[in-house]
Amino acid sequence: MEEWYIESGKVERYNLEENDLFIYQRVRATDNRVINLDKHLDILKTYAEILMPQTPLPTAKEIEQMCQRLLLRGGYSASATLFLDIRIWQSGKVRISVVGTSIYKQFSLRVLRPKAALVEGCSTPLLYPTSAEISCNQLLQNIVRQSGCDIAIAVDNRQVTAVESANPIVVHGTKVTISKSISSVYTDMVFTALQKLPQYEVSIEPLTVQLLSTADEIFYADYRGITAVGTLGEKHYSDSVAYAISKVIGS
Repeated sequence: MEEWYIESGKVERYNLEENDLFIYQRVRATDNRVINLDKHLDILKTYAEILMPQTPLPTAKEIEQMCQRLLLRGGYSASATLFLDIRIWQSGKVRISVVGTSIYKQFSLRVLRPKAALVEGCSTPLLYPTSAEISCNQLLQNIVRQSGCDIAIAVDNRQVTAVESANPIVVHGTKVTISKSISSVYTDMVFTALQKLPQYEVSIEPLTVQLLSTADEIFYADYRGITAVGTLGEKHYSDSVAYAISKVIGS
């Protein structure tokens, strides 16, 4: 049986597959080449085995060719850094699309300093790179914007799980604490950069709301770069360590 819908007076066939679960990664591309593609595909493979074990996955070579074909066909500047969205549905369908362009030449600390708010619950979907995570993050963003904030920090039982679908990173003096509850190429980049800054002590462990309230900095890394939180409630945060990390990564 075919399914149909009507929108703005026009009747169209409904594509049920679009509502199926998909896994995804947001990647960076420049010079018609995806950066760290192998690491992103490792994450996709891991979650495919957990969430859709019967789904046939394309090879790394096939994904790479699809990305290159898209970038060349779109006529994008080879010197620009583009954001690509790679999605794989349970049916095995693959879609790759360009979802943005970076205003920075390298993986950098972003200029904006968003105002954050805590949101209780709704954390589990944020731990998996799926369509559910995208929808959950959009819901949290809409909730905090009603109170004049920019981004949501997800909390469950006083444990901080995610900030804008990324791992939160906090700084107390020279101690940097990284939450790695979410598989992320970009968090790994931050961790590697910190190894080159011996003045900082790095630990990987769960984060509490108390750690946020006493932190000097809160930041996170995703496909857009490093984002340093400006405020959370009445507390203001700096961005010096986030800046130092961005210089190491960009060097």
